[in-house]
Amino acid sequence: MEKADITIIGSGVVGLSEAARISKSNYILYVPEKNHYFGGETSSRNKETIKT
Repeated sequence: MEKADITIIGSGVVGLSEAARISKSNYILYVPEKNHYFGGETSSRNKETIKT
């Protein structure tokens, strides 16, 4: 397994959007997810805004 330059924990809305943005650069990127699918859970801290 290669070493990652960046690891984003979780593939929620923010994790996936940041991964998409970072993937355009020349970094090795991993996005581990505990569930069997991406983007399936919502944050319990949802304030109807996404802060990145």
